[in-house]
Amino acid sequence: MVLLINGCSWHLKKSDIVGLHLFKTEGVDELLQLPDLRASAEEFRRTGVISISSESEILYVHQNEYATVCFPRTDFPLTSNSKYLRPHPYLPRFVGTSQMTSCHAVLVVSADAFVFGHLDGSGEGKLTREFFRSVIDFLSTRGPDQEPPKVHIVGGFSDPHGHSRVVLTQILTELALSEVSFSLKTFCAYTLNESKCANKGSFLQPVVRDVVYDIWSNKLFPAKIALEATGPLGVLRSSYTWSKKASRTMNSIFDPHTYRITIRPFSFNPLTLVEARKFAHLPREQLEHFSTTPKQESEDFYTMLRALGQLLTNMSAEPEIFRKGLLIFSYDTLTNSWKPLDDASVEASKNLWATYGLTPRL
Repeated sequence: MVLLINGCSWHLKKSDIVGLHLFKTEGVDELLQLPDLRASAEEFRRTGVISISSESEILYVHQNEYATVCFPRTDFPLTSNSKYLRPHPYLPRFVGTSQMTSCHAVLVVSADAFVFGHLDGSGEGKLTREFFRSVIDFLSTRGPDQEPPKVHIVGGFSDPHGHSRVVLTQILTELALSEVSFSLKTFCAYTLNESKCANKGSFLQPVVRDVVYDIWSNKLFPAKIALEATGPLGVLRSSYTWSKKASRTMNSIFDPHTYRITIRPFSFNPLTLVEARKFAHLPREQLEHFSTTPKQESEDFYTMLRALGQLLTNMSAEPEIFRKGLLIFSYDTLTNSWKPLDDASVEASKNLWATYGLTPRL
């Protein structure tokens, strides 16, 4: 199959070693120079920003997480030219992610389902491949559509170590190699998502760091997402990259059949725990060593690191978090809030909200 871009087809074969190499070294640059894609990226950067202040407004996706979501079969299909808003019966209006520097958000939308992921390129492309396998497997269960699924890619910039280019190349390669056809829509990535920071030494930085998908209108927007909106259990879920187990896979956090956030158990190496607990008291200058793009990180990034250190310090023992297995939440449309569904999730919510000094909304 092919990656469709403004009527043009891009297709790769795994057996074509030369073609793969040329696509990775030259093809990506060709895409970035296409006038239509450059104009589209500029238009997206200028789109009105959606502000999200509370977790009650959003299904939030952390780094190395993805959410697979479908509509009940009785609902009408997702069409880009629909004149009607379509609220999801079991979800808040928005799905999104934030704090992206070299990471990329990928949204794949079909007629009655979508997948939203936050990719960092870990595992030399393994996690990116895993994400797209999950996308294809999930969408195939929904049956064939009249049109190819639409793909939206946002994130990255010309970072000094080239991480953004690596992630973007992984994403585009998987799309072009896929047995399923995809249609590229939003492409605000890498050099098309950067500007110079005039008052900080004129270094490059990403323009769009936060992004949300408006389920009701079937549209993607730049966003500003507050730390308080990154739950449920935002601090815990931000720690995947510090867990050897959790960092080796893309973490599926939403069950499309039960419409529940499901956080599966993961653990930390004891030495990692010792180091991570120090985050709570380290100044920013030292915390910068834990980022691949320290100059471009927002203060929220460092606040989250300190919160993680505080969490691991406060918890009597890390395995206690998952001593009863899964942590599960569902969205209550009457109160517009995420509700823990068992005692373990209630207890975890209280402990994890305390790291921000906030009152748990249970």
